[in-house]
Amino acid sequence: MEVIEQLLVPSSLGVIGFLVTQYLLKPYEKFWELRERVNVALIYFSNVWVEQNDNVQKSGDEIRRLACEFTAFSNKLNQRVFEYCFAKMIITKLFKMDVKKAAEQLMVYQNDLLDQSGVRTNATREIEKALKLPETVTERQASNARVKK
Repeated sequence: MEVIEQLLVPSSLGVIGFLVTQYLLKPYEKFWELRERVNVALIYFSNVWVEQNDNVQKSGDEIRRLACEFTAFSNKLNQRVFEYCFAKMIITKLFKMDVKKAAEQLMVYQNDLLDQSGVRTNATREIEKALKLPETVTERQASNARVKK
C-alpha cells in the first residue's frame, strides 16, 4: 500500500500540474506574448509616414496580422472555451484590459496608416489604453507639439 501511495501522489501532482499549465496558464501566456508584440510594433512603426511606401506596406501587413491574431484571441475569450475562461477572468476583470477594443483599434490603426489626419494617433492611444501599455515616445512628442501650438 505504501508503494502505491508513493507512486500515486507524485503522479497525481504531475497530472494536475500539466492540466493547470496547459489549460489555465497557456492562454494567459499567449495574451502577454501578443500584448508585447503589439507594444513593439507600435513603437517600431510609430514614425512611419506616407512618403516611406515600403515601410508603410510592411507595417500595414504586420499590424493587420496582429489585429487578426488579437481578434481571434478575443473570439476565443468570448466563446467561453474552457481553457480561456481563466485567462478572460484575469485579463478583463483583474487587469481591466479590453482585448476586443484593442483588436478593433489595431485594425483602425492599420487602415489609417496612409492618413496623416491624426486618426492613427487616436487609435494608438486607444490601443495603449485598452492594453495598459505605456505611451509611445513618438506619440508623446506629437502630443506635446500639438499642445505647444
